[in-house]
Amino acid sequence: MLHHNFFWTGCLRVRITGDSCERFLNLCVNHEISFCRICRDQDGYTAIMMAGDFLKIKRLVKKSGVHIRIVQKSGMPFFLKQHRKRKLLLLGWIWCCFFLYLLSIHIWRIDICGNQEITTMQMLSYLEQNEIRPGSLSRKIDCKKIAADIRNAFPGITWVAVKKQGTFLEINIKENTDSAYTMDQGVWFSDSEGSSLVAVCDGKILDIVTREGVSCVQEGDQIRKGDILVSGAIPVTNDDGEIANIRYVNADADILMETSGTYTDTFPRSGQQDTYPDQGQVNWYLKIGNQVFSTGKIQETSESSDLMVEETQLSLFPGFYLPVCLGKVICHEVESHSIFLSEEAAKDKAERRLEKFITENAEKGVQIFKKNVKIEIGMTICKCVCNYQAYISETRSIPATQVEDNEERTNS
Repeated sequence: MLHHNFFWTGCLRVRITGDSCERFLNLCVNHEISFCRICRDQDGYTAIMMAGDFLKIKRLVKKSGVHIRIVQKSGMPFFLKQHRKRKLLLLGWIWCCFFLYLLSIHIWRIDICGNQEITTMQMLSYLEQNEIRPGSLSRKIDCKKIAADIRNAFPGITWVAVKKQGTFLEINIKENTDSAYTMDQGVWFSDSEGSSLVAVCDGKILDIVTREGVSCVQEGDQIRKGDILVSGAIPVTNDDGEIANIRYVNADADILMETSGTYTDTFPRSGQQDTYPDQGQVNWYLKIGNQVFSTGKIQETSESSDLMVEETQLSLFPGFYLPVCLGKVICHEVESHSIFLSEEAAKDKAERRLEKFITENAEKGVQIFKKNVKIEIGMTICKCVCNYQAYISETRSIPATQVEDNEERTNS
């Protein structure tokens, strides 16, 4: 460990020979002269010492009667002395360190994760308006403020996490598009009006835990699409038990329903399939900031050609991205062929489309636990029908005032 501390001040590997080597080492310890990595052999000792202590041991060497010889010199002072004529190398090393420091105080990559309804371009455009872009100073970016501003600017976002690591800025968001709209219209409603939860499909209530609002259904009730599950209008009664006022809240509850439905999918057995007969033209390019340096130009051979772009941003290590991108453009000639699916291929395609439907519903909270699948393969089309039963926890929010309007119309 001492050897690493000796690097900046310089260190010497010395060889100690004579009849009183142990006495010499003891004298050095008494005079606070340190050695490390002491090794003994037949003739004497080898050890590492600080370069500045070498002149202090002259008197101790004479007193103990030993001989000392420098075997190796190392450390920054000796390195600079050895390369004292190579000034450009030193300047280049200093400039490289300064350049890396300049790169490290900026943000060079911004990633948006978890967005579905709000596109990445919309989010990047909003950040651009707030002067947050690749190249912005890292110290001027306040993660907490960015998260709060995004929630205020996009009411459909319920959770935001902003993480800054080196030259990398990552924004994770979660959206709640159902609770943001009134029924099927894209009209925003204020939280001050309160909101109620309604069913998105027919089914049976298996479990309900209400945290805010008034529960309108119980476990075991059969419900229809659009029925009020939890009302956000809470009546306030006086001492006589009469309703004196209505307090509006945002209804909140965990609701589990059992529902059934039918999935129907039809697709033709014949169609067109595109193939790439050749490897295509490849053009590499280097992008530094807004400047692009290309190795050539793609020659478009026909209107049916297909361009593919692959781009990778370079990084020194995880979290330290550079404003440099390496990419390539591939131009393929596309040939279209007419295909006709065999019965086995059509069945496989129908099963893949069904699995995609089940996966997409699982992401929305719909868990299909029972299904009856029937695949019919005709001469020209393939039809897949799946009757299923599922557990669903999805609900939809409407303004609490709309519940009162419905009740008034029903009573009248």
